[in-house]
Amino acid sequence: MLVSGGKAVGVEYVRNGDKRTVGAGREVVLTAGTVGTAHLLLLSGIGPRAQLAKHKVFSNNKTD
Repeated sequence: MLVSGGKAVGVEYVRNGDKRTVGAGREVVLTAGTVGTAHLLLLSGIGPRAQLAKHKVFSNNKTD
C-alpha cells in the first residue's frame, strides 16, 4: 500500500516478477479475510508502533 500524507493513495505489487504501481482515483480497499487483513495492514506499516517494531517493520505512520 502506498501512503502519502497519512492517506492511502495506491498499491504496489509484483506480477510475473515485475513490480507494478497503481494509483487510486478515490479510495484503497485492502482486505485478506478476517485474520489476514490485520496481518496485511501490519506488513504495510499500519498499526501499533510497538507491534510493528517487534517484527522489524518501520513506518512514518503515526498510528498508535
